[in-house]
Amino acid sequence: MRAAHSDKPTAAAMHADEEGESATMSHPTPTVTEGDSSKRQLVTFRIQTRRYAVPIESVAEMTQLHDCHRLAGSPSWILGMMQLRSSVLPVLDLRTRLGLTPLGDAIDGLAGELSRRRRERTEMTHAIARAWEGPNGIDGENGMFQCSLDEERAEKIAASSDWRTIATRIEPEERRLLAAIDGARAARASGGREAGLRAIRRVLDGELRDYSETVDRALRELRSWERPMIIVLSGRDERLGIAVDHIDAVTDVRADEIAARPLQALEHVESSADLIVASVVRQSDPSELIQILDVERVFLSAGVTPPTAASEQTAASA
Repeated sequence: MRAAHSDKPTAAAMHADEEGESATMSHPTPTVTEGDSSKRQLVTFRIQTRRYAVPIESVAEMTQLHDCHRLAGSPSWILGMMQLRSSVLPVLDLRTRLGLTPLGDAIDGLAGELSRRRRERTEMTHAIARAWEGPNGIDGENGMFQCSLDEERAEKIAASSDWRTIATRIEPEERRLLAAIDGARAARASGGREAGLRAIRRVLDGELRDYSETVDRALRELRSWERPMIIVLSGRDERLGIAVDHIDAVTDVRADEIAARPLQALEHVESSADLIVASVVRQSDPSELIQILDVERVFLSAGVTPPTAASEQTAASA
């Protein structure tokens, strides 16, 4: 997607096109009007379903990750180096920096779970049909439904933020399939072997096919998430890319909506270096709390001189 031209930057205007061309923001200035000086503009983005932000004045551009080269000996949260036009950009994996599973690993795990569930249900349905088609019309139901997802595992998967976004589409089709199989069992119990066979064949051609197609669409969607977006932050002498799952928008927030992050006392202990959240934006929906990153600490996490520190060093040497 090429950059759009407007007076007010938007996330769409700063996204890269499909060939990797990125849109540039030349040190953008927040847009304010008379009497509106208390507003700040933030670039908001997501890691899993959690929302984060950085001040728009820290953002140089946005692009998509491509051809990232691992930097030998770097910390686990450094994805590596990416060439962006004539410069080489260090890239920090914000997921890993926040202690979460790397995006590729999370997608592989979810794709594997989806494929396993589909395989179990397909095998279950075909096994019932084969058993009922046998010369003796063997019942074939014993143990068949034990391959369905047990409640404890279902709850664990549903608790995964990554999973929730597609679970709402997969689970109804899955329930419909299992209900149709139960209906075939009931048809066989009341109408005999032939009635059961007709019912289970309808399941094979209908509900099972629909379920499988839904899983296929979900797998394609999952794979489309594999390449993270990169927000390029401006330092005084260097720039740093941070890899995020999804970029939302440029958001205006009022000063009175921003609060200092909790646990300020941790600034005085050794672990304070791990805190990269500077403040939070209160929202009417508690699930939509936005965490504003401390850009200086993000830079320090990647071993890059942060903007203000660079300014202080320059002033000191003058």
